[in-house]
Amino acid sequence: MSVSSYEKDGKKLWKIYLNIRSKENPAIREQKMVAGFESEKAALAEEKKLTREITEKLVKRASQGIPGRP
Repeated sequence: MSVSSYEKDGKKLWKIYLNIRSKENPAIREQKMVAGFESEKAALAEEKKLTREITEKLVKRASQGIPGRP
């Protein structure tokens, strides 16, 4: 999980990259990248929200016994 900055058209923007694996079954994982945030604070808030959503999704998939990709 990371928040990093980049420059586009002379503006400093922020992007999020998440890669989360299930603790019960490491074959189950989710990746997500979102870019274009105007501030680091907005990117960090979105990272927290996405981490929660992805973790809930992984728990659901692991409890259903779904291996790897959906």
